[in-house]
Amino acid sequence: MSDLGLFVIPIKVDNSISTYNDYIDFLVEAERYGYTHAYIGEHLTDKKEDIQSSLIFASAVLARTKKMNLCLCVLPLPHYEINLLIKQLEDLYLLSKGRLQIGFSQGALKSDAEYLNFNHNERSKIFSHKLEDFMIKVNDSEILKKMPLNNFFSTLLSPFPTRASNL
Repeated sequence: MSDLGLFVIPIKVDNSISTYNDYIDFLVEAERYGYTHAYIGEHLTDKKEDIQSSLIFASAVLARTKKMNLCLCVLPLPHYEINLLIKQLEDLYLLSKGRLQIGFSQGALKSDAEYLNFNHNERSKIFSHKLEDFMIKVNDSEILKKMPLNNFFSTLLSPFPTRASNL
């Protein structure tokens, strides 16, 4: 049987409703239909998206699924304190019983950088430093260093901030 995955980033068309739980239910049902992977995005400040933390969303999905792999797609490293992120990922990996994949990037939204009080134009430089620290900490982690290397992936390694809808 082939792997079959889908990308989940709940986009609201009506701000009066929450799609968060609807998407968790959808992923539970998708697993029943044979989907093997779910890729979960996150944005802190995009008003049309419900998922601000793919870590929290993934933990809810993991608690309700048995076999589906959850792929954090992607963790914008400039948004995170790396020591805390490593500990949270260790917990999530143990909860997942090996069903976790970790994607990381420099992030994209200017509004996210402003919300977190850092210069969006410094995003690539911050990402480079945090990525180096992240990989050192992963290799130092007794839990995360057991993950197969193909469970880690990155997107958009660029020296320039990403153009996004609110840039």
